[in-house]
Amino acid sequence: ALAPRVQGEHRLDEDLVDDMTISTVPRTIGSGRALFGGRPCTTAWKLASSHIYDNGLAQSPYERVLP
Repeated sequence: ALAPRVQGEHRLDEDLVDDMTISTVPRTIGSGRALFGGRPCTTAWKLASSHIYDNGLAQSPYERVLP
């Protein structure tokens, strides 16, 4: 598993990650920042499910789509 906080360049294109869960907290701070360093990802991902909790937190697990 990756560290909870991804910094700098992402490594999604290096075949090291098979799944990930993105958690979204409903709070806007400034203009935001790119989650994976702003570099485009060339691998395919599909949303496996999504759950929104009563406090507004959304968790969305993604699975890698293999060629």
